[in-house]
Amino acid sequence: MNKINLLCSKPLIYMIQKENSAQQSNGESANNSKKIYELSYAYYQPKLSFKGSGYVLVMPSQVELAESKASEIKKLEKYLALIKNPKLNELCNKVFDAAPIETFVLPSSTTGKNHTGDEIGKSGFMKHLQKVSEMSMHATSRYGLEDQNMKDIALTACLLHDLPYRFQKKEDGSYITNKNHAIDNSVFIEKLMKEMNFDEETQNLVCAGVGFHMGRWDNLREQNTEWMSKYEKYKEHPIVKCVQESDYYASRKNVSVDIDD
Repeated sequence: MNKINLLCSKPLIYMIQKENSAQQSNGESANNSKKIYELSYAYYQPKLSFKGSGYVLVMPSQVELAESKASEIKKLEKYLALIKNPKLNELCNKVFDAAPIETFVLPSSTTGKNHTGDEIGKSGFMKHLQKVSEMSMHATSRYGLEDQNMKDIALTACLLHDLPYRFQKKEDGSYITNKNHAIDNSVFIEKLMKEMNFDEETQNLVCAGVGFHMGRWDNLREQNTEWMSKYEKYKEHPIVKCVQESDYYASRKNVSVDIDD
């Protein structure tokens, strides 16, 4: 069986580790490498049937994962520096710490339907967070959020909108998007903010921004009546609209957002 390492290399270069290389010709090996490279680059999807084709997904080592996490969080420091409220800055770091370590190397999309090509590979999800945060600076202006506190809240919600539970690990070791991640994240962040003694209004706006970020594409949110009873009144708040727009446009295949890489 061949093991395909899709996440360890940068840029998108995929290595095939062959357990039984002696049983395969060089030609077959080259064809397999080319096929996997093209397939992964064009349509990265951890749940693809590699196992059915004799392949299994290999994750980086714990050391590599830890290095990737530190490297990717460092890229977010630009946005953290813009958040002047030290408690919101601390909140972001606590949520980063709570995210499963694999989060920091996974692609932004597990279906390939949305997101630009640079996000369909190692740490693509973290590029998405950078792009949404970048877009938030335009969206806050569009919605008249000139007060520094409102800017801090909007940027915090953008940084955290997909964390810590964006991904769900399946029994076969592959990863899919957690369809309820918006509410799961909001509930987690609400608990954390209560522990940190945030004022109620800041807590509600951050949690609403995170929980409503999927807009009309979240068909599970309405089922959570307890969450909706708390946050429905914030559904049209400029903070929520700011997060929704930033996430939506940053996820379009035909929209380019410049970020530091």
